[in-house]
Amino acid sequence: MGHTLAVAAAPHDARAGHDVARWRERAVTFGSAAATLAVILSIATLSQSDGVRGFTPEDPTLLLTDLGRRALDELPLSYQAEDAVVVPASTDPSMEWTGRVPQEWIEGSALPLGARGLMDYDRLSSSSKAPAWTLGLSDEDRVFTDVGPLWFACVTWPGGDTCSPSVLMYHDLEYFFYASHFGSTAFLDEGTPMEVFTFDAVGGTELGQVLVGGVHGTDIAKVRITMTDGERQSAWTSNDLAVPGGTVWWTTVWEPAESVTAYDRDGEVVTRVSLPSRR
Repeated sequence: MGHTLAVAAAPHDARAGHDVARWRERAVTFGSAAATLAVILSIATLSQSDGVRGFTPEDPTLLLTDLGRRALDELPLSYQAEDAVVVPASTDPSMEWTGRVPQEWIEGSALPLGARGLMDYDRLSSSSKAPAWTLGLSDEDRVFTDVGPLWFACVTWPGGDTCSPSVLMYHDLEYFFYASHFGSTAFLDEGTPMEVFTFDAVGGTELGQVLVGGVHGTDIAKVRITMTDGERQSAWTSNDLAVPGGTVWWTTVWEPAESVTAYDRDGEVVTRVSLPSRR
């Protein structure tokens, strides 16, 4: 916190000069005390900031809960990513892969999203194989499974006549549901506004989000993501490949995103969507 001192011009006589000297001496003393107080306050502020975004404690495990630290110590090949613990599914013997998606259910082509997905640890782990204490994990503990590469596909369920957008996991040469039936029932229908979906992702020790969106028609040529700090990045786009007559786009962001803008081949804005704030 800065301090501004307004100093008036001193009179030009001896007595005044003596008073000015005394004033300067007191000002120096006051300045030293203020500086000392500022240091004390800053130390006190830092001591209360453990675990707050923007402040990294000397020991990063201080960002974890007690069960989070236990997961880091005991679950196979687990590691810390920011304030979370990540456990690779491919090396965890307690994982159970369910919700298989046969190739014949997929309309068009499955699109690799270029990101590794995260899922709450207890959604894939078998309660009979995982350590008993993991049953006590909560959202606050932030223990996740790295499910591996994510894919987008339009999936037609048995007996259905239209496909619905889905995000899939890919494991041991087979697809499994990661997320399905998201979005409105009119997603990618003519006249429906562009919809955007977010999924948790991990890259090394960074946590991010996969953004996936789509809109009816195939005239979208470019999609740009605007971050809350003003930076912009491009997304991958697919016209008529994963969804007949529709455009699907995707990207991974490592900073909070503010909005998505889609452009046609002439560079004109087709649609723009604002995104909810990220935690």
